[in-house]
Amino acid sequence: MNALLQQLKRISGRWSPSPRVASHAVVVVTAAGLAASYLLTWDLWRGRIDPPNLPAVGALSSLDFGAALVAAAVAAMVFPRAGSVIHSAILLLAMLGDQIRLQPEFVSLGLLLAAAAWPPTGMAIARWHLITLWGWAGLHKILSIGWPEAGAPFIASAAGRPELRSVVAVAVPLAEVGLAALALRARTWRILWVAAALFHVGVVVVLARIGWNSAIWPWNVALAAVTPFLFNPASAPNQDRPALRSRSVVVAAVLFALYPVGFYFGMSDAYPSHNLYSANTAQAVIVCRPEAPNRCTPAAWYGTVASLNVPFPPERRLYVAWFERICEPGERLRIDGIWTRLNDRQVEFVECARR
Repeated sequence: MNALLQQLKRISGRWSPSPRVASHAVVVVTAAGLAASYLLTWDLWRGRIDPPNLPAVGALSSLDFGAALVAAAVAAMVFPRAGSVIHSAILLLAMLGDQIRLQPEFVSLGLLLAAAAWPPTGMAIARWHLITLWGWAGLHKILSIGWPEAGAPFIASAAGRPELRSVVAVAVPLAEVGLAALALRARTWRILWVAAALFHVGVVVVLARIGWNSAIWPWNVALAAVTPFLFNPASAPNQDRPALRSRSVVVAAVLFALYPVGFYFGMSDAYPSHNLYSANTAQAVIVCRPEAPNRCTPAAWYGTVASLNVPFPPERRLYVAWFERICEPGERLRIDGIWTRLNDRQVEFVECARR
């Protein structure tokens, strides 16, 4: 490890941008990533009828947010604090107007943008976001029953090496947890720069190979690009605990670390809990009536990948909300609950309320 670290130091030289330059670089990169993601998912931000919005606040469901979000992200590049505050407010309203917009890339990049605009404390908070994102993304896969059987084979097949699914099942979660471990000490940050770049660029290459989920490509490119700026030795006078610099940072770190635990108790959504490609989330299908077998299909919500370029958030309340809008008398919704080593998978049926 010491030899590798020394080699990386020689390769990277003494490159260590000032905290001010680093924070502005994170702002610019995350704002650009957000703008690109909004353009790739433009229809998601419209006040749609088909596929329908699923609002938490009905009055917001008919509004279009795309142009305002792109403009706010661009403005943040020039006016980081004002732009990030405006962007956060618009993004929150947009998500309240349609819960399908609760996608991990927008939550993550929006948080990084807002935090980086308020250095130095915000940069430390941003570091903890990435530490917990990497750590929990791996831990969810380790605790998932479905990951070895469905998630890992999907990734292996997307990479063109389906025979390596057993290797992928072990290597991917260990890589994610490993990134979190490297991020915890400033002494290993230069290794983290290379490891994070290889991992996140690798994600884009694998998904681009099959043309899948392009909305998260800018997110992964942005994470690879901001890692050297966030995990910058110049911003870490304490080499052993570089990110615990104030009470507010400690509070944020604890919240980031504990929030994903709620997924296992039905208290927090999968995507904001960093549950990514783990194949352990709730699934739902419409149980068709005997006289209408062609209605037995989950395509109503899984079709958002084609129509909105984002997957449907795998949450019970959203399955039920969509089902209530499209169901016909006599149909039932079958919901298979989360599938983890800590939970017995529960099956639930919801009857169509229409008569």
